[in-house]
Amino acid sequence: PISYKWEYFVFIPTLKNMFYQNFISGFEKWKYLKMISHCIKHANRILVFDRISKQELWERFNVSEDIIHLIPGAFRDQPKLDDIRLDLWITWWIKNPYLIYPGWWSIEKNLERLAEVLFKIRESGKHIDLVILGDNASGNIGLRNKIIEHSLQKNIFFIGNISSRKRHLLYKQS
Repeated sequence: PISYKWEYFVFIPTLKNMFYQNFISGFEKWKYLKMISHCIKHANRILVFDRISKQELWERFNVSEDIIHLIPGAFRDQPKLDDIRLDLWITWWIKNPYLIYPGWWSIEKNLERLAEVLFKIRESGKHIDLVILGDNASGNIGLRNKIIEHSLQKNIFFIGNISSRKRHLLYKQS
């Protein structure tokens, strides 16, 4: 609410899609980000569900930590997970144990074969996901066709290039 003058709270379940919307023009993106940033900076309370969102709000929008409140998620009938694991699960929706593959695309990497291997592993009853790092792998048409052919859309994650801190956490938890 740009012109709203009274108190208001902002609920932010995740920042995952906030900055990566598809915009028709640069002006639309600027207007959207300006509006979001205004709403966040003028909110009396901001409620988030994970530490990563809290930290990103504090860093990106320079919002006082006093107004950002972390609401821990409640997952009934599941074992308690530590904060790092919970944040990674929420950020990328990784549900199973996972393998990491540095997927910077080069000629010697056979990503289609990798999808076939994951399919055979899952077919044998092991619930394992695959996390592919790097930006180029997601553009591999052969890999995409194998993923669709074996219905692995919910089991292969293209994370892209991430910071070394996040990469360290991913490797630590894999």
